Amino acid sequence: MISRRIKLTDGVIVLKPVDRRDVPSQFKSIIASKKELHPWMPWCHAKYSIKETRGWVKMQLKNWKEGSEYSFNILEAKTKKHLGGCGLNKIDYVNKGANLGYWVRSDSTGRGVASRATRLLAKFGLHQLKLQRVEICMAVQNTGSRRVAEKAGAVYEGVLRNKIAQNGRAVDAFMFSLIPGDLKK
Repeated sequence: MISRRIKLTDGVIVLKPVDRRDVPSQFKSIIASKKELHPWMPWCHAKYSIKETRGWVKMQLKNWKEGSEYSFNILEAKTKKHLGGCGLNKIDYVNKGANLGYWVRSDSTGRGVASRATRLLAKFGLHQLKLQRVEICMAVQNTGSRRVAEKAGAVYEGVLRNKIAQNGRAVDAFMFSLIPGDLKK
């Protein structure tokens, strides 16, 4: 089992496992970014509440213990300001792969936060979880998320038809991946 005391850092950001104590700052970041998150994150809706954040964190603590998902808060290394979240989910230990997702609060985008978090999280998955492949999938309209994957060094693999459910309808998605050799670049 991976210790929840783990902290991943590159000196600029820190990835810290989600924790009940971080619910207020996490909720504040979500609310501050609701307009930008809503189109891409189905969980972020107009009436999103702190109760939903608490419930999600509770579920993530259980998932971490089971090894089925690893969710992190993204913090600024110097100030500890909450910048967003990221995680590995849909972990397939048989085929040694997982999905990697991320979001960054609106006032912190454009600074490389998400691409830094992506590389740190991919290293965690590929080295500590011994995965062979980490996938990053986003709606084809989500140009910001695509730029993050490209900047993180992920390899573009193509368009997957009807891959993502978005606002009640199926949309095509770009597929990117990172494998162990990609992180050496």
